Amino acid sequence: MKESCGTGEFATVRLNQDTFIMNNNTDSIEIDPQVLYFIASEDDIVWKYLIGQNVCHFIYGSGKVLDVVYSQSESPSLKIQFYEDPTEREFISEAFSDGKFTIAFIGAEFASDIQNKQVEAERRIELDRLEKEAIDNFNRLKSKYLISWYVQDQPISRLNKILLQLDNGEVFSKSDIGWLISQNLHPPIAIFYEERFNKSNDLWNCVLASSHWRKADHPERSIKITEGISSADKRLMSAILTTRGGAFKDLNKLDRGEEHAQKAIELTPRSYYPYNLMGSIKYQLGDGDSGDNYFSIALELGSPIAEQDVAIYSAVKAANPQEQYMVAQYLLSKDSTKYKWANKYVKSDALKS
Repeated sequence: MKESCGTGEFATVRLNQDTFIMNNNTDSIEIDPQVLYFIASEDDIVWKYLIGQNVCHFIYGSGKVLDVVYSQSESPSLKIQFYEDPTEREFISEAFSDGKFTIAFIGAEFASDIQNKQVEAERRIELDRLEKEAIDNFNRLKSKYLISWYVQDQPISRLNKILLQLDNGEVFSKSDIGWLISQNLHPPIAIFYEERFNKSNDLWNCVLASSHWRKADHPERSIKITEGISSADKRLMSAILTTRGGAFKDLNKLDRGEEHAQKAIELTPRSYYPYNLMGSIKYQLGDGDSGDNYFSIALELGSPIAEQDVAIYSAVKAANPQEQYMVAQYLLSKDSTKYKWANKYVKSDALKS
């Protein structure tokens, strides 16, 4: 059993309002190994202050520093003889920074030199600890809210502020939502609206949550949150059917998507959203002509053409190879310049049969 460090062999004295633990022979003072490492990183001559002094290792127990070896290309290393270990061991100085050494002593004659630097070292170490804690918490929040892939890792950021608000149950501002959308960070928005829906039972929050789950590439969560939802409000029910149908389309369950789109059209024949959904489903099925019929109706009802261009591109990308080939040919015959991106879907002769 290794000797426990600092038990029964050290006495405590006060020096310049700081408390130090000293050997019974009163020729040494204790210093936190991490503080020592920080000070020595700016002046490595400090390691010599340990020669002949006691240290404590969390595995090997108490021991005495025999020598310090300096190298031009590597960190200094310390030779230590532990009291209950016959082997003389050597440690690089970095071992004092990671918690392996729990107590260290330096000669009392070096106390004033160390004390002048100790306060600043402790301050910097605490700042580093707080910064690491903040970064760890930021990364935890990014993981919790499904955006761990986002490369920004500084806690002093708008994203961290927004995630902390979400974690505290606070309300997002329109500006914050707009910023998240600009960064393609849809999961926090979806979670925000889903939590609001659960608290208020406001079905429009359900629609918004579903929409952002789809944009976050989590259509299964969109389907789950809209399952069993019903409303006598035709406009609201149409929106629920449309976002739910879009989620089925995302999962390539086109028959279910088409069924929801048709019901939404019947409820709100003057809304362009379900027509756009039906148009994109037809494209994904390889029927560009039928898809354009629905898109034309949507345009007459006020749909932005840019929204339809995105829907067509996404539908072709998600379609099966044979349907991709068919609808790509259809688009290129319409406008080979506008739809030049479709060329990559007609290059394989194997798809022609």
